[in-house]
Amino acid sequence: MSWLRAQAFWAYYTAWDTVAQAAKAGDLLNHTIRQSKDGATPVTATNNQVSGNHKELANGEYAILMTATEATSDSLNVFGSSTTAGIAIIPFRTMLLRLPNADPAASAGLPTGASLIASILDGVNDVDTALSLRQALRLITAACAGKTSGLDTLAVAIRNTSDNKTRINATVDAFGNRSAVSYDVT
Repeated sequence: MSWLRAQAFWAYYTAWDTVAQAAKAGDLLNHTIRQSKDGATPVTATNNQVSGNHKELANGEYAILMTATEATSDSLNVFGSSTTAGIAIIPFRTMLLRLPNADPAASAGLPTGASLIASILDGVNDVDTALSLRQALRLITAACAGKTSGLDTLAVAIRNTSDNKTRINATVDAFGNRSAVSYDVT
């Protein structure tokens, strides 16, 4: 069984009565659950004996909520002991997957926050050859809402909405047909 890395998840385990050869119900308060990341030194699980996050399900089956911090390894072993004589905790082992297999925002990782927005807005050739979505939006906004000058001449200029940059320069004929266009998308 696998879970997603750095995401909280429920680990399920069984308390086994080695004398009666059956699952042991009603033993939760006697359990100490520990975890080991990638085979490292075991430590007590964060939610060990925390009400609501460590509970008995039924018929000797139990669950403990493993925190996102605990799930920051490639593998996680969940095991424990009971102070009740003859009770063994059947361990739980899982692989923790990263999809993709890199930290968020790292090289080959999923983009996050501002980097996600930038990856959408700044991908080259997303709209037209050598034109990103951000650059296209700058031109569209200027063309639709920017101030114009030279409409009665053969050189038309269209400004950005802040009116601090000419976004589009066009050479036109007497009918307004464009024969040359230059852009400033910076």
